[in-house]
Amino acid sequence: MSAVPKLRFPEFDGEWIYVTIQTLIDENTLVGHLDGNHGELYPRSEEFASFGVPYVSANDLIDGLVDLERSKRLPADRAKKFKKGIAKTGDLLFAHNATVGPVALLETDFDYVILSTTVTYFRFNEDRYSSKFALNIFQSESFVRQYSRVMSQSTRNQVPISQQRKFFIPKPTPDEQQKIASFLSSVDKKIYLLRQKKDALELYKKGLMQKIFSQEISFKQDDGRDFPNWEEVALGDVIKEIGDGGTPDTKNPDYFGGKIPWVVIEDISEKIEKTKTTITELGLRKSSAKIWPKGSLILSTGATIGRVGIAQTDVTTKQGICGIILNEGVNYKFIFYVLTWSSPWFLRMAQGNTIKEVRASTVKKMTFGLPSGEEQKKIASVLSALDAKIQNTSSQIEQMETFKKGLLQQMFV
Repeated sequence: MSAVPKLRFPEFDGEWIYVTIQTLIDENTLVGHLDGNHGELYPRSEEFASFGVPYVSANDLIDGLVDLERSKRLPADRAKKFKKGIAKTGDLLFAHNATVGPVALLETDFDYVILSTTVTYFRFNEDRYSSKFALNIFQSESFVRQYSRVMSQSTRNQVPISQQRKFFIPKPTPDEQQKIASFLSSVDKKIYLLRQKKDALELYKKGLMQKIFSQEISFKQDDGRDFPNWEEVALGDVIKEIGDGGTPDTKNPDYFGGKIPWVVIEDISEKIEKTKTTITELGLRKSSAKIWPKGSLILSTGATIGRVGIAQTDVTTKQGICGIILNEGVNYKFIFYVLTWSSPWFLRMAQGNTIKEVRASTVKKMTFGLPSGEEQKKIASVLSALDAKIQNTSSQIEQMETFKKGLLQQMFV
């Protein structure tokens, strides 16, 4: 494989060489490379416990780290029976089966952890090859392309360990590896801190909504006086119109690809500005769908129940997604937050054997406290400002992730 340009640091010259994983094993740079294929020692479900040695699966590899809090556990005496797939702190873990691609560094105070059949460990001689540098290689598109080709040649969603050893990875000098790993780690740390900030804001919002809608905290009028007491109402008391959506015959291409936005579950967010699918005027007429005007509330009552948004343009919806028009004087943003907070109620009210749904008639029966119009506006304003902070933080995370992806593409073509 030809040399590839690298992200250049002034103190390093020359091109990188690329070698196979097998080459690293042969030269003792990679001193351990095994998966968790335990054969007859594979643990039975009844052997797992609430304590003991972590049993790590692909689902435990999250954001470059191993989340041992969510991993299964095996009693120590049972864990000692395993002969392979035993990982230690500092190992690089790669999900190679079923869920393919997640990669993480194992950092733990346990003497060892046991890997499931879905995970391979890579144990590097750190004096020759940095596992933190390798972590970024395994996240790069060039590495993804290599294991994607393997999967495309098989009906099974896996990358066998024998195939992994054929993959090429770059081999700069140890000093350059360390410098690049340090630089990318600083980017990862920023992403991590931003995610922590977002989590904290979302937790604060959840607590604030709990206090607002249980009326543990109250707002004041501009002149300092208390607002009037809240009135207990049913959702139907503030609704002018509510109705389910409809789906045109999906086999008829004349019904789709028009200019009318058609909301499906993936389209529902706080602001529904565009939809992945549109329908034609003919599709509208040939189905039970109807147009909901800009500003309508859109509520999922089937499949993913309780998701809610506000239409930013005229839209239609598929069945299982209701449109709601409120009475004059009712603040749409306030009711949006009421519906968001009430999603557990919708789930409890859902009926059906295979596919759960909440009928529009049931939605109208939901009760809640309704403050005055002015207090509705204040509450909506406070929660909207908090949502804006969460969205801004989400945007910063996306920007940093895009920045890192660009760096990886530049380094590992």
